[in-house]
Amino acid sequence: MYKISVPMVRYFERHEDNIRQARRLGAERVFLCPGRGLGGAEETDRELSRLRENIRIYEDAGFEVGVWISTLGHGGELVGVDTSGKSRFTNIVGLRGKAMSDSFCPLDEEFADAECRWVRGIAKAGAKLIMLDDDFRLSNRGDCGCTCEAHMAQYRRRIGENISREELLEKAFTGGANHYRKAWYDLMGDTLRGFAAKLRAAADEADPSVRMGACACISVWDADGADSIEIARILAGKNKPFMRFIGAPYWAKLWGEPVRFLPYVAELERMQRHWCENAGIEIFGEGDVYPRPRNFIPAAYLEAFDMILRADGGFDGILKYGIDYTSSPVYETGYADRAERNASLSREIEARFGGKKSVGVGVVCEMKKILERNFESPAELGDDYDNGFFQPEQSFLVRNSVPVTYEPGAEVLTAFGENGKYCPADGRAFLLDAKSAEFLEKRGVDTGLLQCEKLRGVSSEFFFAENESVYLSGEGELLKLCPKDGAEVLSEFRGAEGASPSAIRYENAAGQRFLILGVNAEKSKSNLRFFWNYCRQSQLIDSLRWLGKKPLAASCPKNPGLYIMCKRGEGSMAVGLWNMFEDAVLSPEIELDREYSRAEFIGCGGVLKKNRVCLSGDIVPFSFAGFEVFD
Repeated sequence: MYKISVPMVRYFERHEDNIRQARRLGAERVFLCPGRGLGGAEETDRELSRLRENIRIYEDAGFEVGVWISTLGHGGELVGVDTSGKSRFTNIVGLRGKAMSDSFCPLDEEFADAECRWVRGIAKAGAKLIMLDDDFRLSNRGDCGCTCEAHMAQYRRRIGENISREELLEKAFTGGANHYRKAWYDLMGDTLRGFAAKLRAAADEADPSVRMGACACISVWDADGADSIEIARILAGKNKPFMRFIGAPYWAKLWGEPVRFLPYVAELERMQRHWCENAGIEIFGEGDVYPRPRNFIPAAYLEAFDMILRADGGFDGILKYGIDYTSSPVYETGYADRAERNASLSREIEARFGGKKSVGVGVVCEMKKILERNFESPAELGDDYDNGFFQPEQSFLVRNSVPVTYEPGAEVLTAFGENGKYCPADGRAFLLDAKSAEFLEKRGVDTGLLQCEKLRGVSSEFFFAENESVYLSGEGELLKLCPKDGAEVLSEFRGAEGASPSAIRYENAAGQRFLILGVNAEKSKSNLRFFWNYCRQSQLIDSLRWLGKKPLAASCPKNPGLYIMCKRGEGSMAVGLWNMFEDAVLSPEIELDREYSRAEFIGCGGVLKKNRVCLSGDIVPFSFAGFEVFD
């Protein structure tokens, strides 16, 4: 069952208003958010006393009550300092030597003891769940990992060399897999695993039945040496693990490309759900609308995000940030207003899409790649270690309104860059960028690509089928494709170096089919002119039909920002359309993969005409329309 949880920062004031707004949001669970717990004994005792009193108040109101706490720190007012303003604890120091003044290293025993006392006190106060914030990480702080004195000492012992921080960075992150990187990776992972075990032991001393989990973070899927699944299991102890994912509606407003598109953020959550498949973990999405209220992040973002997770069907719920953090619970009621109004539609989406399996184009999105990744130099290592998490395949597909699936039987798979190393060798059709095609060629797979070369001065791309030229920017890394005999050239780059193939498709002697794009996708994530234009969308839809030997489950081209999800069940297929663009989708006509006998509509009206559904009205900006078609 899909459970809504609501965080409360000012939980100790205006209880009746807090409870009313939480109920309007549909909450069954609330998370109370106290301070850091790193003050003196008097301050901590006062905080725990208030927490104990409020846990009972919200339990009496019928909620399951959890407590949400920070651990290693990130942003906000610095705590854990002495009277002179100097940190009482060891700060995290990144690979490039950047000290994080607001974040503390878990190898500092005094800091670890203080956190354990805090967790023990919260468990004694009666919390049924304790959730650690997404500051439970070592990277994603403007630098990578921790190289404080304690970490460097441990690292030197592990490799048996008296190495400097600068040498570590150079040797570990130049070239491919090496023992310097492996030792670093294992040390970071052991740090997080050890700290998680200490916190679990502290909770057990007070109440072993307390469920403890964490908010996943970008680097705690691979780059920090431990993944969120193993951390969730350590924190859970003998209880059922739980985890809040990373990726929130506010990313689409406040962050830059490629995540400045809400459906892509939702796909990042679907990707994490795929990673957690059959792991036995309660998972819920991050419905954050930071910084709140609606004049910063609209409720439409939160509602659409929530509906996509519900339609996916694999989520146990959402952490829905519908109550303001700094003002009273009645200052901003707009999130609750819209959740209340959308409640019946949300339930229908769950009913229509539930129990069905998603259909569409599959994605190869390997969770752990950092150990095997080839780095030209440490400069290629992102400041926040983010290269492996923000995978470009999903962004490309959903921006072009292509339904995505994570089911294992997808007939067409997409793989860009490093993911090319992890493509299954089972003869399926592939949509590839040039770098992933190179990886497959090295494995002996005939993709139709002889080689590729870097291009400069590209000004446009010409698409033969449309007889159309599209302007291109020079962002990222565009590549000239040198195709093998028998490959069909679909489009070409034009510019200072003349014309060269930009997209080819090819069927090898074994009957395996490929579409290859002339781009290094990982280095070109922000080049929307290449990935997102009408001709590319047309090329993609036509080529996916060719690759899979049948049409897409649903397509509705030339509508920027239209996100489509398709799920097939016994005798029917549900199709959801979310318009995440400022323009309305005018009287949309959706082409389906085949003819169907009848259609039932969700939140809209329309008519079925064989293999086409024509909606009777527009899909206004930031709204949903859907239908179910029957065999």
